[in-house]
Formats: sequence, C-alpha cells, structure tokens
Amino acid sequence: MRILLVTTALAMGFLSTPAMAQDTARADILGPDGNSVGEAVFQQGTIGAMVNIKVKGLPAGKHGLHLHTLGTCEHDHDYKTAEGHIDPSDKEHGYFNASGPEVGDLPNLYVHEDGTAQVELFLPQINVSGYGTVLLDDDGSSVMIHEGPDDHTTQPIGGSGARIACGVITADQ
Repeated sequence: MRILLVTTALAMGFLSTPAMAQDTARADILGPDGNSVGEAVFQQGTIGAMVNIKVKGLPAGKHGLHLHTLGTCEHDHDYKTAEGHIDPSDKEHGYFNASGPEVGDLPNLYVHEDGTAQVELFLPQINVSGYGTVLLDDDGSSVMIHEGPDDHTTQPIGGSGARIACGVITADQ
C-alpha cells in the first residue's frame, strides 16, 4: 500500500524526485582583506533552491549580488578568479534586459548603516546539485558581492563595480 501511495504522490507532483547527492551547500563569504564577513547557506527545494545570506562589516547601501561560474575566491586577485556570472544559456546580464537575465543574476543586497545585512532568496533557476544548472558542479560556484548597486541592465555586471566579497560554495557537511 505504501509503494502505491508514494508512486501516486510522485505521479501527481506532491513529492519531488530530486537526483541530488547533496541538498545543502554553504559559502564562507570573505571580505576585501580575505577575512570572513558572513555566510550564505543554500538549501535545495522541490524546485530551485533557497539561499540565506548574512553579512557584517560591509559598507552601507545597495550592493550587486551574483552567482559566479567558478568555485574560487582569491582576495589577492580582487576575486577575479571566480570569473563571470553563471550563464549556461548565453543570456545578457540584467532582470530589466530583454535578452536576460543570466542564471547568476540576483537582486541587490541592502547593507544597513551598521554594516549588516540578511536576506533570504528563492532561486528557481538553480539547484544545489543533481540536475539542471547546479552550484556544486565539477568546477564549483561562488557568491559575489560588489561595491555598488546593480542597475539590472548595464553589461556585463549592472554597473555594480569592484568585487568586495566572495564565498566559494561547497557541500555542507
């Protein structure tokens, strides 16, 4: 009877069948000096992933926030080793761009006057691992915070400026 109920629930879409080896991931976010300023925790949902980002010690205001293609964050190279945004479909940057957005485009992160920020975002375009566009692929991924706001149009990064914080996304142990 249980097998019949589970099979029926799967067929009707009540349960997911994620082929994920890992359903959570984490990134220690490093600031301009290479020291930790916060973390991002990614959790796989039935579709897409949820991310909870907490940071402290960053400049107040809006900051561009993106997912980058490589799992590397070298502060002595201004975090450029993370390369560009995750973009498997060769789209252009920006939510307001008719030819966009890229998978790695995210809303701005708002940092309060005390240097802290916390945000939870639903990312239907990406999975932690398993199938589709995944964070834990062979070369990894990273989360990036820029010095200024993303206008969600200007190429290639929405005019958000230098990379000021970066976190390599790894399997949560």
